Parts: sequence; structure tokens; C-alpha cells
Amino acid sequence: MIVHYGIQWINGEDFDYSRPFFEQFHEILLAAPHPARVTFGENQNSEYCNYNFGFKDSYLCFSGDKVDSCLYSYASGSISKCIESAYSMHCECCYRVVRCKYCFDCFFAFDCERCTSSMFLSDCLGCQSCYQCVGLRHKSFHIRNEDCGSKTEYERRLAEIRPSTQSEFLSAERQFEEFILHFPVKSFHQVSCEDCVGHEVHNSKNCFQCFTVVGDDNRDCAYCAVGGQQMFRCYDTYGTGCDVKSGLELSEVGWSSQDVAFCIKVENSSEVYYSHSCYSSNHLFGCFGLKHQSYCILNKKYSEAEYYNQLRKIVPHMKGTKEWGEFFDLKHSLFGYNETAAQTHFPISELVAREKGLRWSLYENILAEPQEVLPNNILPDTWADISDTLAGKTVICRTTKKPFRITALECKLHKGFKLPIPLQHPEIRLERLMKYRQPYFLYQINCIKCNSDTLSVYPQDFKRPVVCPSCYKYLDSAEYLSELKNGAVAQ
Repeated sequence: MIVHYGIQWINGEDFDYSRPFFEQFHEILLAAPHPARVTFGENQNSEYCNYNFGFKDSYLCFSGDKVDSCLYSYASGSISKCIESAYSMHCECCYRVVRCKYCFDCFFAFDCERCTSSMFLSDCLGCQSCYQCVGLRHKSFHIRNEDCGSKTEYERRLAEIRPSTQSEFLSAERQFEEFILHFPVKSFHQVSCEDCVGHEVHNSKNCFQCFTVVGDDNRDCAYCAVGGQQMFRCYDTYGTGCDVKSGLELSEVGWSSQDVAFCIKVENSSEVYYSHSCYSSNHLFGCFGLKHQSYCILNKKYSEAEYYNQLRKIVPHMKGTKEWGEFFDLKHSLFGYNETAAQTHFPISELVAREKGLRWSLYENILAEPQEVLPNNILPDTWADISDTLAGKTVICRTTKKPFRITALECKLHKGFKLPIPLQHPEIRLERLMKYRQPYFLYQINCIKCNSDTLSVYPQDFKRPVVCPSCYKYLDSAEYLSELKNGAVAQ
């Protein structure tokens, strides 16, 4: 009997050489219980959060670590008192931030670092007290990239234009989206990299076609997305990092693992192949849900000699069935394509999914009838009208017509931020954040400034001018805005 998370669940199975391996492994997945949520470390008072480490007093946050008093975050870490953050790190008291780092008191900010007390920013570094600005470096008291000259003048002008109602914020957001169209965008973004090809790659060396790979000391990797922190010789991975060495075709694998291939959710393990949700183990093949185990095949325990004897027969068998060297067959996925992050990053229609033999979920969550629904016409339109009595009340989303709950933390943070509470379902809020992401794909384009060839996450006909990193480095946004107003730059 094999132990699953410390509890006896299922007997191991003998390998059946008359059948494909994927079929046998899928039967184990179906037979064994699965955890309702995946959590690591100590998590406190955090409802409806998943794949989290060190969460505290948070609500509907996913894929992060060290998240405190936050709502609706995705793939963010070391954040506190933030609402609607994605791919952001070390931020506090922020609202709707995407790919931001070390920001404080920033709202509607994208690709910013070390900015404070600002609203509607894009690609700004070290800025303070700025409103609707793009591409600024170490500036203060700017509105729409123009220097107000003093804190007093900035505050006077900001008081006249700062939105306060739902409709005013929507209008300001549209205005900002139109404003940034005139400014160039860098074709791809890398920090402290050597011989790397990819976007949002940090502190890495010799990495090819990698996206959102951050942290320190990532080397000799290829085709990796969302991960980092001491990745070495990893190939074709997603959500993998934190000291992973020699990994191949992995999803959510990390925490001091090495020599791991074709695995999902494996931590602190070595020499593990074709396995799922195994922790602190070694020498596993085709196993699910094991912890502190070794020399197992299809969850059955073997001696070291028997284990290797079996592998010498299994590998040729899988080569004969054309399974060896391939990731798990998507037709055996426990989820429909539209229920996974794949639909977010690579959206397809139900028809295309079925043509490819993929599962498509038609399940609709049956919601309990809410006891009390607040009519939209009596909800507060400004932050000043937010009352603690709203906490726990149910609201119907104006877009999807789905009910959602307003939390006490949401009331507290929105009032402190001086922002009205959105009247949209959390699913719509996540979709809104995802529109600011870039695809995991590189185009070959020409820099609009020097005309040289450059790789880019944006196509040649992107709605904003795309420049190579060399030209962008010496581009002054204030000077560019002046040229734009004088007609020296084509709009």
C-alpha cells in the first residue's frame, strides 16, 4: 500500500505491457482522490485561493507567494493590500497593476518599477506623484508627461481631473489607453541577461525563447514560460523554478528538483518521470500523489534492482506505442481546455478544441440563490459613499449577470484608495488584466526608428510604434512628446 499525502489511498498497479502507458496512468489519476486546492506552507484566513504559499487574509488570489490582505491577484508575490494585480512583485497598496515591481500606492499601472503615489502609468521607473504618464524615468509631479513645476501646482491640477465616479474612471482609462498609443514600446524586455532570446527575462544566461523568466541565475534553458530562480538546463517548461536542474517538459515543478521529465506538480524530488503531484521523492515513474517514496512504478513499490529492470522493459514498450518522449496525452486531461490557463494564453473555440480531440467543458456552476441582492442602482458610485454595511452583500455583475460578493476587505481598501468598487464579476476583472499581457511568441520586425531587424513580442503592424531595445534605451519620452506635438513624429 502506497501513502498519498500521509493517508493510504490506492494500491499500486503492475505495468501492463499489452496496453499503452498513458491509459494506465490515467486510470490511476481517476482512482485516486485529488486535493480540492493546492497550498504550500502556512496560509491563514484566505478563502477561495489556490496554488498559494504563505497567503494571509486574502480572497480569490491564485498562483502566488507571500500575499497579504489582497483580492483578485494572479501570479504575484510579496504583495500587500493590493487589488487586481498580475505578474507583480513587492508591491503594496496598489490597484490594477500588471508586471510591476516595488511600487507603492499606484493605481492602473503597467510595466512600472519603484513608483509611488501615481495613477495611470505605463513603463515608468522611479516616478512619484505622476498621472497618466508613459515612459518616464525618475520624474515627479507630471501630468500626461508634462512637468507641473511644483507639488502645489500638481495637486491643484490633479484635483480638477482626478476621477471619482465609476463613469469618470472608465472615461479616464479610455483616455489613457488612447494617450499611450502615440508612444513607442520596446520590442522585448530583458534585465541583466547574456545571450538570451525572449521577453521579460531577468538575470539569465544562454536562454532561448523564454518568457516571464525572472529571479536570479537562470542558465542554459529553452522554451520556458513563467518561472525562474536558479533554473539550469530546463527545456519546455511552464510555471517551473526555484532551483530546478535538468528538467524536460514540466508544469509547475520546483523547489530543489533535478533530473525530472514529463511531470506535473513535482517538488523537492529527483529522477522522477511521467509523474503528477509527487513530493520529496526520488526514482519514480508513472506515479501520482506520492510523498517521501522511492523506486515506484504506477504507485507500486519495487526494490532498486527490480525498478531498473522494469524500466529497461517499459522504455522500449513506450517507444513502440510512440509515447516515449511525449508529454501526457491531452485527451486524458482531467479538465476541459476552456477550464485551464491554456485558454487564457492560447484561446481557441469549442469547435477547434473538439477537432483537435481536446476536452471542452460545458459545466456551469450551480450557485445557491443569494439571500440578499443589492440592486445596481443603489450601489455607491463614488468611494466616499462606500459603507461597511456593504460587506458580505451580493451584487449582480452588469456584464455577465453572475452574482459576486463584496468583502469587508474590499470595502476597506477601496475607501482607503479613494476608488469606487467595480460592479463586475471577478472573472471579468481577470480577463481585463490579461489583455495587458504579451503573447509567448516572437516576431521578426523592423525597428521603426533605426529600421534594423529585431525580435519583438509585438507584430510589425502593432497599434503602437515598436522600437528595438538599443533605440528605446536612448529614447526620451518628454522629448518624444514635444516632437509629437510639433509634428516631427508621425502619429
